[in-house]
Amino acid sequence: MGTGIVSEVSADPGVVAPADFVLGAGCSVGAYAFIGPGCVAEDNVQIGARATVLAPEPTSDVAAQRLLVQSGATIGAGAVVCGANVIGRGARIEPGAVVTSDVPPHAVVAGNPSHVTGYVSAAAGGAPGRPIEMVHAPKEVGAVVLPNGVSVIRFPEVIDLRQDELAHT
Repeated sequence: MGTGIVSEVSADPGVVAPADFVLGAGCSVGAYAFIGPGCVAEDNVQIGARATVLAPEPTSDVAAQRLLVQSGATIGAGAVVCGANVIGRGARIEPGAVVTSDVPPHAVVAGNPSHVTGYVSAAAGGAPGRPIEMVHAPKEVGAVVLPNGVSVIRFPEVIDLRQDELAHT
């Protein structure tokens, strides 16, 4: 967790966060985001505008629970996180996703309810402090080699020749 200078943290206008919200160095929180009590964001976490981030509700077994957003994670604009205990390191929650369970490290989650749609890593073109970069496949069949040596490949379209057989059965 960061012990960085306060100026390394940015919060846009309209952010609502409780006094116990812990924010690491290099974090940013978008306009009108709502952060509930019991949330901890490690270094270089980005929370998008109008996102809602809530720690799990207390249960009869556990009095108070915390939500840990690990370093390098990104919570997209308008996303809702409720019921998760951990958002893994470098994870990406897509805009508008509704997260109700833990997110593994470097996972990309989307949807309502959210589900893992892929994984990303620093090897895919990221940089320290921002380990997640979206890489688009080439428009035509072939490969593009990134500066770090990683290849992004578009394969030819596959046609299912069984369609006629399946339609007649």
